[in-house]
Amino acid sequence: MSEIFRWINHPRRALWLCLSIVCTGLVQVVYEVYHQLRDVPKKNDMVTQLNALIEDAVTNHLAGEKLFSIIVLTSLIILGYYIIGQVWIHRTMKLQFDHQELQLLTDPYQQLFNRFEKNGTKVRVVSHPGLIAMSWGMVHPQIILSDKMIAQCNKRELEAILLHEYYHCYRRHPLATLLLNLAAKAGWFLPIIRDLLQYIEIRMELNADRYAIEQLQSPAPIGEILFKMSNQKMHYMHGGVFFAHTAINYRIQQIIDPNIPLDVPLLKPKSLFQSVLFVLILGLMLLIYCV
Repeated sequence: MSEIFRWINHPRRALWLCLSIVCTGLVQVVYEVYHQLRDVPKKNDMVTQLNALIEDAVTNHLAGEKLFSIIVLTSLIILGYYIIGQVWIHRTMKLQFDHQELQLLTDPYQQLFNRFEKNGTKVRVVSHPGLIAMSWGMVHPQIILSDKMIAQCNKRELEAILLHEYYHCYRRHPLATLLLNLAAKAGWFLPIIRDLLQYIEIRMELNADRYAIEQLQSPAPIGEILFKMSNQKMHYMHGGVFFAHTAINYRIQQIIDPNIPLDVPLLKPKSLFQSVLFVLILGLMLLIYCV
């Protein structure tokens, strides 16, 4: 059994299996919603229509169909709560960064920052007692550094951090991370989505490290700063992609030998079993109630 699972967990096979399960589960839920909406008579105004939908979902369906309604309603509540939370976090962080931003930088650092700003990525330094290095922003990503982080690094290490975060900004990873988290929240009934999210986050970090290594033509600066940060407590804030946030062990392996491909597992047996079981149960219920 372990050999079979290891074969399934090959990155390409696991990715296709994961996407197939997720798409099947979501299509089943969407079809059931469509099937229920089709049974509700059309009303003249939205409020009356909404009341009719709620009444139909609560009173006019069998137990199995009500389960679909509960799943969809729970997903909408979780998704709405998460979106409101992210909007509040983004607004709070923007106000905090605007208030704490520093302008007094020495010429060598300013010249280094200008290299990235010429490519369209703004570098902001904020006064903060914690170690912060992150890419932040959905539409126009920025690099955020704390003055304490700058004080902990020499210029070469700081350049490695900036290259790493610039890659996140260039690839729009903050937006991608937000969308993936939205998918994981909406698809809470398919735990395999969380595995996919974690796998993609690890790959984002490895690719950002590899970009910095290629630009600097040496793994040493990234290795030095990773080692330094692993011995200190990083300060994490919501809503961004952080330098030392994910996959430290895999990143260190890549630095030791960048030419060896890393075997990063995507699927976990428990979440795979739960997701497949859930999809099978949903499919059986669709056959019973909707066909």
